[in-house]
Amino acid sequence: MREELDAFIGVAWGECSPKRKGYRNGSYTRDLVTSTGRLEEIKVPRDREGQFHTQTFERYSRYEPHIAEGLTQMFVAGTSTHKVGEVAQTLMGVAPSASTISRLNQTLTQQFEAWRQRPLQEHWRVLYLDGVHFTIRHGDKADSTIILTALGVDLAGNKEVLALRACAEESKDGWACLLQDLRRRGATRIDLIVTDGHDGLLAAVSDLFAATPRQRCLVHKQRNVLNAIPRRERADVQAELLGIWDQPNKQEAVAQLEAFKAKYSKRYPEAVRSLTEEEEKTFTFYELPKSMHRHIQTTNAIESLFSNVRQRTDQIDVFTTETSCLAIVWATMQDIRLHKRCYTNCCVATNGMAPTSGARPRLKVRSVSFILIPSLKVFSSFIRQENSDLMIPTTLEAWNIDAIKYLLVQSYYEAEAFDFKEMLPDSRNEMDKLRLLKTCCAFANSSGGFLVFGVKDAKSGESIEGRLVGLVPTYDLPEQFGSYPKRCSPSVTWDFKNPPIQLENGNVVHIVHIPRSWNAPHCFESQGAGSDKLRCFTKRTNKGNEDMSYEEIKMAFLQYYEKRLKLQLLQAELQNTRKHAEELLIPAPLNQVKIGLGEFSLTVIETVLADTYTILAGQQELLGHLGEIRNKCRVVNDMLLIFYRVATVGLVGNNVEPHPAIERHNRNVEGECRPIIFAGDRALSLLKIVIEL
Repeated sequence: MREELDAFIGVAWGECSPKRKGYRNGSYTRDLVTSTGRLEEIKVPRDREGQFHTQTFERYSRYEPHIAEGLTQMFVAGTSTHKVGEVAQTLMGVAPSASTISRLNQTLTQQFEAWRQRPLQEHWRVLYLDGVHFTIRHGDKADSTIILTALGVDLAGNKEVLALRACAEESKDGWACLLQDLRRRGATRIDLIVTDGHDGLLAAVSDLFAATPRQRCLVHKQRNVLNAIPRRERADVQAELLGIWDQPNKQEAVAQLEAFKAKYSKRYPEAVRSLTEEEEKTFTFYELPKSMHRHIQTTNAIESLFSNVRQRTDQIDVFTTETSCLAIVWATMQDIRLHKRCYTNCCVATNGMAPTSGARPRLKVRSVSFILIPSLKVFSSFIRQENSDLMIPTTLEAWNIDAIKYLLVQSYYEAEAFDFKEMLPDSRNEMDKLRLLKTCCAFANSSGGFLVFGVKDAKSGESIEGRLVGLVPTYDLPEQFGSYPKRCSPSVTWDFKNPPIQLENGNVVHIVHIPRSWNAPHCFESQGAGSDKLRCFTKRTNKGNEDMSYEEIKMAFLQYYEKRLKLQLLQAELQNTRKHAEELLIPAPLNQVKIGLGEFSLTVIETVLADTYTILAGQQELLGHLGEIRNKCRVVNDMLLIFYRVATVGLVGNNVEPHPAIERHNRNVEGECRPIIFAGDRALSLLKIVIEL
């Protein structure tokens, strides 16, 4: 350490040199626990300016890094803090206290915070959502807290925990924040969502993934039904209940359901009522390959994961904070991933459909990005592609002739994300024109999509080359197509690929992109009975275009007006924040600190940002200014809070001359408030444009 100080200062002890960068200032003592025991009163040299820090051990650390890591790993493995101390006492002669172990575990919290901010891939095959209960201390009471969990299955069949969030209860707001976080980090395309029947969860999924098919967990459904039946008769009823979803196809399952309802509707009306709630969502799994059915009928994927987690966390009577609970649950999941062989090397592809990008990289013990790979090889066969990097294009730039041919070879039909069209409708064919209007509104009301003009429909029965007919290069499709989005109410925004895709026959394929719209739900008018005009609201699903139900239309309008009101609330709060920053710029009288005006409140801004992120996600400049405002406001709040404590112990006196500390504090506050005012002006002007749009 003395040699480190010599190198830092630039000269040895007692040496005079113009290269000197500082001066020594004696030493201080430090105890350090090593693998050989405790080293007491180590003399650590220091410099006069306090800039030198030895690399022998970390600052403020009392344990060598590998010792601290070992103690942390013991705790994650399920050893109690008391038992960790006993083991350390036996091996090293030092018994760290429970509070010391807890402080060492702060590194887990830092790794967890980095993990929960990591970006996610866009497309996921299955998303499981469920809540798991843990006990956490709040003040002097221990309450049950729910860990909301999102578990995803990617295109290669790998399972990964996408998000964890602690909430006091399973509410719509809690689930909405979790789902918005998934969207913010990139996960915007989900093929199937598996949930239980909690109202808050269903409302949040309906808001943020309205067009995504959803499977109701059959285990939760069966529990709800059997709870309304006397215990002595549950065994017989349960056998009939399980038989409903054990049928080979949906038609027979529906028939079995109707027979069950007819048999028990009078005897157990409450059980039948519970069974009929969202009964259509219990049959979603029939739309997917049979080999997948048992994996997507329930949320057991999350239940089985947490059964392993609880084997470790049961050693902890109660968690002290929500953050520590989340961090330890996350670390336990990671530890299970590393030590349970059944989670590794089990993703066996079928029919030659494995990803060709090479072996999966091995993960280190403290890696922030981890994946739980279950023995679910059926998910690999669900992907109908030879290269995992080649998927349905998600941008105009990604569309090319190879992508189109690939979709045709793999027998992709018009699905949720795109629609093949041979050409624009004939001006005399009203049905085709309404069908195109319906598609425009459906894409805008759902997750957006692409119209591919120049490719015959799969129903034509022609070969791949026969379907690639294209349009003549002189045909101005953007000009002719533009009238259709304008006929929607409100009009739909769109863009097209320029130049179009060239075919070998000399014709071209035009790609039109209709993005997800956060405007009011879009509709079009059609002729009803007599002279009446009907307004039609549509959505896009994996079956194509479908009419929205009355409840979906009502919910879409409510969401639209709710988001508009929240944007206006954000506008008003930004004006208040800017005004407050201007008030803090007013020169304070002699010996007065800028305390009485109060601190900045960020609650409204942060809440509205979370609720409207889906609208503001594309406004990067606006989000940047809002982030700067939040950071600067926190800095000013800290200044006011800290200086208030100093001022209350007598710094502010009755002298005529201003105290230099007060003057310095006021200048610092002013230096942080000016950027708040500037960023507030820019954010308000950009937000005004968003609200007008």
